[in-house]
Amino acid sequence: MSSGKGHRWGNRPAVHLLNDFDALLQRLFAEQSRTAVRHLDEHKKNAAALAPTTTLDRLKAIWEELLPHRRLDVLETSIQVLPAS
Repeated sequence: MSSGKGHRWGNRPAVHLLNDFDALLQRLFAEQSRTAVRHLDEHKKNAAALAPTTTLDRLKAIWEELLPHRRLDVLETSIQVLPAS
């Protein structure tokens, strides 16, 4: 693995595409999991506790607003793009 200056951008930072998708999904699912655990704990103390909105919830809402003919189906470990029903 090269660690030279500019390696991450293929020595062409203005035009090189990065693929941070996997890291982004890991962060989104980690936040979703942390939020679910906190909410479950809160719900045990207060049954009227409202479910919090996660970054993934907001992303899904934005996606479906911009692309109304497609929906995101968030599963335990993946996200699928499906036709809107």
